[in-house]
Amino acid sequence: MQTTRAAVLREAGQPLQIEELELLPPGPGEVQIRVIATGICGTDTTNAGNAKLPLPIVLGHEGAGVVEALGEGVSRCAVGDHVVLSLIAQCGVCRWCVNGQPHLCEPGVRAQRASALADGRPRFRKDGADVYQLFGLGTFSERIVVQETAVVPIPKGLPFPVAALIGCGVLTGLGAALRTAPVQRGGVALVVGCGGVGMNIIQGARIAGAGRIIAIDPIATKESVALELGASDFASPEGMAAKVAEVTGGRGVDVAFDVVGSSGTSRACIDLTRRGGAICIVGSKAEAEISVSPVMDLIREAKVLCGCTYGSSYVLRDVAQSVAALNNGSLHLEKLVSNTIRLEDINQGLEFVRTGQGLRTVIAFEEDDHSYK
Repeated sequence: MQTTRAAVLREAGQPLQIEELELLPPGPGEVQIRVIATGICGTDTTNAGNAKLPLPIVLGHEGAGVVEALGEGVSRCAVGDHVVLSLIAQCGVCRWCVNGQPHLCEPGVRAQRASALADGRPRFRKDGADVYQLFGLGTFSERIVVQETAVVPIPKGLPFPVAALIGCGVLTGLGAALRTAPVQRGGVALVVGCGGVGMNIIQGARIAGAGRIIAIDPIATKESVALELGASDFASPEGMAAKVAEVTGGRGVDVAFDVVGSSGTSRACIDLTRRGGAICIVGSKAEAEISVSPVMDLIREAKVLCGCTYGSSYVLRDVAQSVAALNNGSLHLEKLVSNTIRLEDINQGLEFVRTGQGLRTVIAFEEDDHSYK
């Protein structure tokens, strides 16, 4: 049986451990991937302390790599293909997929929540016991076996550290601004939280033709990148209300995206959105609760409050569109890769994300990609 090195979470809130795991071969409809690069997302840091996850588990869900082996019946990809991984394996045939909501794919979400593949079990083993895969992926591993429907081929030549970001931060951010709560041409958008996802919401709002994009983050060094990617204005959380009043003349923004998802940021987004506007909750802290008045906030003000899952994305379409946008220069991702690390430095990388250092820390498994940044 093949083995792989992986970063394993064995106890919630404790450091990840680098271990040698057994990797089962791909079964029918499954694909083995050599992971070349994987981003560390805020969701990974949250799940590192999530006592409800099945343990032990390999975290990581934003990855890109090369197809190494195919299970029976696989037709989407071939050995040697470069691929991006989808954090929801979209089946294409369930009620949700055929009705235009593949981000809610029934078997895909079921596997995602089980941290396993379609049969409810992961493909990692240690001493005969299961080791689970976050979202059915577990990209903090040199090799993984995933469902075919979680694999999206991409053109060769795209740097893997950039390609990896497409699978989560790009699709979620662009999709939030272009599909979940579409920014209208000439409208004013508010983006609270300028990490990897927030920066891509800024890019999505720019691509949509927003008239003004107000970026909010407590880390002042993010201002230059936010402005370069499309924001027209930048402010700290303390200056957010004043900045919105200045830009909109006190009316409020047309659409607000809360990427932080705390009780305070979500409530602020509701308050700072104009009558008839939309508030989109993209990120969330586990303990967050929002106080909403159905009459004052939603009925009298006719505001729309919605949640965002994976940017309402259809991965086969949206990965291809993201690659096309990279090639035509309308999407910029290189600046989002703040630094690359080795798998052995995973706990330091998680700390970078927890403390808001940089935009995206990427684990590079091979030397050629480690030298990218």
